Amino acid sequence: MVQSAARANVESFVQLSSATVYGAHADQHEPLSEASPLRPNRGFVYAEHKVAAEMIVEQFRRQDAFRAITVLRPSFVVGPGSRNALFRHISGRFAVLPGAQSPLQLTHIKDLVEIIRRVIPRMADGVFHVGAENALTASQMMARLHNYSLTVPYPILRPLGAVAWKARLSLLTEVPPEAILLLRHP
Repeated sequence: MVQSAARANVESFVQLSSATVYGAHADQHEPLSEASPLRPNRGFVYAEHKVAAEMIVEQFRRQDAFRAITVLRPSFVVGPGSRNALFRHISGRFAVLPGAQSPLQLTHIKDLVEIIRRVIPRMADGVFHVGAENALTASQMMARLHNYSLTVPYPILRPLGAVAWKARLSLLTEVPPEAILLLRHP
C-alpha cells in the first residue's frame, strides 16, 4: 500500500501500528517514549508484523517519498466493532489471568478514529503514541465490569495457555500465550 501511495504522489501517509511493537518485558523501562526500542515479544506474530510494516514505511521516510509520514501506535483498542482478542478475554464473565500484572492503557475506537481524522489534514510527521492517560490492570478492569478472574502464577499459566491455544479452546483463551505477557509486563 505504501508503495502504491508513493507512486500516486500522495503527499502524506498514515500508518496504524500498535504499542505492542515495544513488547512486554520484565526489564522494560517506563514510561515508554516514541523513541523506545522496538522489541516485540518473540512469537507474538501480530507485534512482529507491526514492526516489519514500520520498517517498510521507514524506508520510504528515508527516501522522502512523502511530505509527511505519521505512524500511530495505539494502546489496546476497545469499543464497538473492536476485534481485540485480548480485551475480549478480559471482558468476559470469567478469565484466567497471570498473578503479576501491569496496568494497561486502552484506546476507545471512537477516539482513534477522531485522531486519524485530525492527523490527515495536518500532515503530522513522526511517530505518536495513542492511549488514555490512566491505566488499569486486567483484574481491576474485570472487577469494574463485575466479572470474575482467577490469577495463576505465570510459570503455570504459560504452558496451560499454550495448550489451550493450540487446541483452539476459545472458552479458555482467544490469545496466543505470548499475548499474556502484555498483561504481565509493561
